[in-house]
Amino acid sequence: MSKLIDIFTKGDWSVSNTVLALILVQLVLAIAALVIFLILTLHKYASSSSKQGILVARRKMAKQHNLVGISLDTSAVKRKFEVGEPFNSDGLIVLANYDDDAEPETVTDYTIEAPLMSWEGTPSVAVRYGDQTAFYTIDIVAAEEERVPIGIQIDTSNVRTQFAFGESFECTGLAVYMLYNVEPYREEVFAYTIDDPTMDEAGDKEVYVRYGGYIESYLINVMAPEPVSEPEPEPLVEAEPEPEPTPEPEPQVEVLPEPTPELEPVEEGMVGALRYDRSFTARLIQSDDDVKQWYTLIKNDLLSYKKVKSRISWKRETFKVGGAGVAKLSFRGNTLCLSLALDINEIEIARYKVEDVSGNSSFADTPCLFRIKSALIAMMMANLGVEKTDRIAEDYYQPYEGTVQLINKGLIKRTVVAVQDYNSLARPVEKEAAVAADDTSAASDAKAPLIIGEVIEEDDVESGNLRYDKSFQARVIQADDQTKRYYSEIKNELLSYGKVKDRMSWKRETFKANGDVVAKINFHGNTMCLYLPLNAADYEGTTYKVEDASANKSFESTPCMFRIKNDKRLRMARELIGQVMEQRGIAHNKREPVDYYEPYRDIVSLISDGLVRRTIRSKEEEENLFSKGKTGGKDA
Repeated sequence: MSKLIDIFTKGDWSVSNTVLALILVQLVLAIAALVIFLILTLHKYASSSSKQGILVARRKMAKQHNLVGISLDTSAVKRKFEVGEPFNSDGLIVLANYDDDAEPETVTDYTIEAPLMSWEGTPSVAVRYGDQTAFYTIDIVAAEEERVPIGIQIDTSNVRTQFAFGESFECTGLAVYMLYNVEPYREEVFAYTIDDPTMDEAGDKEVYVRYGGYIESYLINVMAPEPVSEPEPEPLVEAEPEPEPTPEPEPQVEVLPEPTPELEPVEEGMVGALRYDRSFTARLIQSDDDVKQWYTLIKNDLLSYKKVKSRISWKRETFKVGGAGVAKLSFRGNTLCLSLALDINEIEIARYKVEDVSGNSSFADTPCLFRIKSALIAMMMANLGVEKTDRIAEDYYQPYEGTVQLINKGLIKRTVVAVQDYNSLARPVEKEAAVAADDTSAASDAKAPLIIGEVIEEDDVESGNLRYDKSFQARVIQADDQTKRYYSEIKNELLSYGKVKDRMSWKRETFKANGDVVAKINFHGNTMCLYLPLNAADYEGTTYKVEDASANKSFESTPCMFRIKNDKRLRMARELIGQVMEQRGIAHNKREPVDYYEPYRDIVSLISDGLVRRTIRSKEEEENLFSKGKTGGKDA
């Protein structure tokens, strides 16, 4: 560069200097062109990157404001749970869908409304992201019942039971089985212990077999030793006169304790008392678990003998061999009693606490009533020459059922005591408390009833028809478990929205937000119905099978009725609730679900708690009510 400057300043333009100057000038121009090219290239790249970043940012902004739905990937999610098991949604993938046809994006800031895990069913799990909601279902199944022992059973068919005086005891051939509550019901065991009987005393001996905390027994006989010499003859004595025969006791009637009678008005000035005549099966169903366990063990022991058959009548269960009664099971109060075809004079009364019921004609063939001991069963069968079989024990357990269910099955009869005028009596009955304005019913004064006369069938009372006016709460209590689950989930769904409050009246439950009714729950028969402030006509031709209830004044503000019969309808009901809340601008709040399950109670306890009213309708009222039901009227 300095050479070029010298050429210009000194003016030395020789040929060599001129060529050199040209070369240098071209080199400078080339460098300048290269620099300009680089600058332009960098500027273009920076501009392109900036535009792309702006487009990406704009697209993200567009996605944030144009969410059109969410989809769920539940392939890795646990879908089957046991009752009471904690819920979890591990492995759930939630994808957000936008309106610009871009690929769905995986999101993590979603919320889940966990279902109640208290009973069996297929509840829906609600997943919410933004203003969008999606559902998936899970299966809740009953927990597998733990296999536990319930007793032992012994088989003495191959065991020696006759021994000589002083002979060593042995039990070769004895088989001992552990009984269980679930299949397999019986397993043979060997590590049992035996209490050896005393062999130097003649007579019947009870051999006790112990295993796992349970005890069973069987009888052996130790024969008396033969006498060494003939005994001296006893001196003759005058025969004493025979005692006069004791007169036979009059036949006793088997009396079962009756529940406290319920007093029912039949017509003005007349009353009747409702009683329950429980069958043997009903008493067994409503007995406690200890009694049911004893019943199973005794019935299995009886049926383990050859040709023993059982038959259940209204008051008792009878066991026969070849037409002859050998045993009967019956109830006295809440106590299970067993009567056997044994001579009570041959039983050690002090040991077995037996009772002679031969005076009762119903037990003439089985006069020995006692507290259950299987040893006496073995003694009776041995006397009859009946052998045991290898019959596998069965579980005769029956779960508890309420009085109303047993009445419906024909296992309890309702009877009414004959009526009498009681207007002359002066003790009034307290008035019923007033209920909500839409469910009021006037209460009237009455007099204390006087119950007399024989028991007659309820249908014979022609002056009126006994009816139960059940409150909404009573209907929930006596609903099946599936309906109770629907009720609990719908109530939790409604109360999960801000400012929604509920109030339960006699006939229904009402939900309000800011003073406006947003839903009502009611029962039609055994079906739970949801009423919403929607126009039923808007859903014609859709999958939402709603009904118009606007003709009923009680539902003018919530004319859209939706019956909840299954899990699909439960999910659709939640969607309809979401539409109502969206119209009113009511958002979800973070509320933990509550289990509103109430265990089943029978009609008697509900009446005593004021949740069921007893009413009497005349035939004319019944006919009018029936005609109204045909043409449509207020809900029951």
